[in-house]
Amino acid sequence: MDTNDRQAIVDLISQYSYSYDENDMEMFKSLFDKDAVFSIGGNEIPAGNFIKAAAMTRNTHAQNGIQPRHYQANTLISEAGESIARAKTIFFVVYQHAGKPCPDIVHSGIYSDEFRNTGQGWKFSRRAIKLDHQ
Repeated sequence: MDTNDRQAIVDLISQYSYSYDENDMEMFKSLFDKDAVFSIGGNEIPAGNFIKAAAMTRNTHAQNGIQPRHYQANTLISEAGESIARAKTIFFVVYQHAGKPCPDIVHSGIYSDEFRNTGQGWKFSRRAIKLDHQ
């Protein structure tokens, strides 16, 4: 895998945080391949269903004065080819509540990702979320 592809995958991972946290659900949706799935607690969820649920949750946060921030770091691309790649990324999520001076950490864990080069760039094909508190 060349440097440009590696950087595109790292940017894709970062865009996940920025698009969700800024409530840009069109951008968020564009990050996923059409057949992508999420795995949460061993449950496989089609990306379309996950994105709809995420949009509802994000809107509820906004209505309640909660600004989420997803921090992702230490990405390791472990397997890479011309059209597929795999990586793991450590994450934590904080909620900044309106009127509170400091955010609350609400989640931490590891994302195990699979990516596909779709011809329109790299996209998530699978995102498995392992929360530390499960």
